[in-house]
Amino acid sequence: MKFEADKDVLADAVNFVVRLLPQRASLPILSGVLIEAKNNEITLSVFDYEVSAKSTIGANVTTDGTVLVLGKLLSEIVNKLPKDQVLFELVDNKVNVSSASSKFNLLTMPTSEYPELPALPPTSGEVEGQSFAQAVTQVAHAASKEDVTPVLTGVLIEATNDSLNLVATDRYRVAVKSIPWKSSVSDSVLIPARTLQEIARTFSNQGSLAVSIEKTEERQMVAFSANNKSVTSVLLKGNFPAVLSLFPENIDHEAIASVDEIEEATKRVSLVVEGDNPIRYNFGNETVTIKSITSETAQASEEVAVELIGEEIGVSLKPQFVLDGLSGINTEHVSFGFTKNQQNPAKPGPLLFTERGDKAGEFKYLLQPNLLDEN
Repeated sequence: MKFEADKDVLADAVNFVVRLLPQRASLPILSGVLIEAKNNEITLSVFDYEVSAKSTIGANVTTDGTVLVLGKLLSEIVNKLPKDQVLFELVDNKVNVSSASSKFNLLTMPTSEYPELPALPPTSGEVEGQSFAQAVTQVAHAASKEDVTPVLTGVLIEATNDSLNLVATDRYRVAVKSIPWKSSVSDSVLIPARTLQEIARTFSNQGSLAVSIEKTEERQMVAFSANNKSVTSVLLKGNFPAVLSLFPENIDHEAIASVDEIEEATKRVSLVVEGDNPIRYNFGNETVTIKSITSETAQASEEVAVELIGEEIGVSLKPQFVLDGLSGINTEHVSFGFTKNQQNPAKPGPLLFTERGDKAGEFKYLLQPNLLDEN
């Protein structure tokens, strides 16, 4: 195998596939990038039996061939090369990589043992890449980080003819985002949140993104593709909880505040909060008082202007959960909707974060207060 390619184009392709490599590969060869050279094209791919990524670029191919080399090392080398043409050449069991005066050689791994990548299913619909990436960013942080309940580590994507609804929950909060898409397919898929975040990051600037859903006895997978780049992922198994029923139909008790002001005040007060403890938000007629309630070594409080509709109320919330919800708000002001606690009317129910203005209803974030600290 021998080829020459533009350094920047090659680096983009290598970085694309390497981002989808497993954090802990079950086999050494699954840490590799498969490089195939033929017909003046280079195809780079990775696959760990659950997630695959592939990118094809143009190159000057002198000799066809296929090699498998360590992915992260390849990425580090290519990114550090001078901005010039990069020459790859297989000599015996090593790949020589050179650019200007820089020269490296990499040991190859056996390609015969590398798994065959899954074929892409037919396209189910198309969505704008940037809006999809933004939606994933808004909801994915609400997915569980614990593997005890695998189904909660995923993001549920429900597809209708004209919209995609993304839903994530870790039992303490629920995040939902709705975006338009073009399709004649109605289906739902549950994708690991980490994989989906990498996919969103990868395709955020790729324009129109094709989405393919395949559910057969042989395969349960979803694929994303755009501009000679593609990613496939197996689906998580299990029944996602019916969390959409938790959202109230109407809100008549709410507080409206500046996103930036609430966010900055929360960050400052949380400086003195120890561990995962909550902070207190007391919503008054004109201000919300944010204060630490559990720290023994330091105290903090701050006031932020609000417009309150309804009676005064106090809730205790984990600051990071509040910041996660605010990060999904893309309007200047946020609405905090106060709901009823169906099991204990004396205590507050979940707090609903929504955007104000034209985007109202597109993103919703429902956060359960820390009821042990309510007083």
